[in-house]
Amino acid sequence: MRKPTRARPLLAYVGSYTTPERHGDGDGINVYRVDRSTGAFTHLQRLGGLENPSFLAINAQGTRLYSVHGDRSEINSFTIDPRTGHLAPLNRQPTGGYNPVHLAFDATGRFLAVCNYGTDSLAVFPLAADGSLLPYRTLTTVTGTLGPHRIQQRTMCVHHIPLDAQGRFFYVPCKGSDAVVAYRLDTRRKILVEAARVNARPGAAPRHIDFHPAKALAYVVNELDSTITTYRSACSASTAPKARSRRGSGCRPMAARRASSPSVPISASSTSPTRTAARSSPTASAATAGWRRAASG
Repeated sequence: MRKPTRARPLLAYVGSYTTPERHGDGDGINVYRVDRSTGAFTHLQRLGGLENPSFLAINAQGTRLYSVHGDRSEINSFTIDPRTGHLAPLNRQPTGGYNPVHLAFDATGRFLAVCNYGTDSLAVFPLAADGSLLPYRTLTTVTGTLGPHRIQQRTMCVHHIPLDAQGRFFYVPCKGSDAVVAYRLDTRRKILVEAARVNARPGAAPRHIDFHPAKALAYVVNELDSTITTYRSACSASTAPKARSRRGSGCRPMAARRASSPSVPISASSTSPTRTAARSSPTASAATAGWRRAASG
């Protein structure tokens, strides 16, 4: 959702799943005006002819929108009319892999990073002066030791690629390998390069990560063991996020877990709802540079 300015109303851009395989009832990307007093949505536009525009990103100026398409292999760009908020197609590029599920801008707004969930790869798209997508140069293949779940952890399963709050590293939770990997953007070669990695508990399956707005903390949702892990940044401004871990007990709200957890650049600690004894995690000690696991519940 784009924030309002004096010249523009508050607008919401809504993606969707459209295909039978996804049980999709969507019909493309829809644009709404949001009443700031009542919260009511007024429909402004439907941009059809798009399959599974499942994740969207808008540039800082609010002039361009980008979409990746689940179970497909493409990324699209659109212009945003400054007066009406309507979308118009700009261009598209192949992502070099299957099922791109997330995209994020770098700190300069000149590059977009995309993760291909189905083929364990990352792509970087430079943006032209008009905001159109230029082709990616080289894919980054995400590799690692797969986790113990024979069905859910058969590949790396890269589902998320947000930029950290300092604008230094992209973080990729790898559901299939029980790890979170940090990447730096090499702007000369236009590729992502691994900078740090921290291991989660075997079978946890980290899926999404978010960052504290003021503290050097990150939070990871683990899909298979239904936990949240807190990580504390242990890196300086010039280095990437180490991994040390302490496991708490019980399954509690994040606010409760956070007080009892350390932190990491990437370092972590997590707890299982079926375990109550506190003990250190043998996997977290193997992580290098970046974040350390603090606690999870």
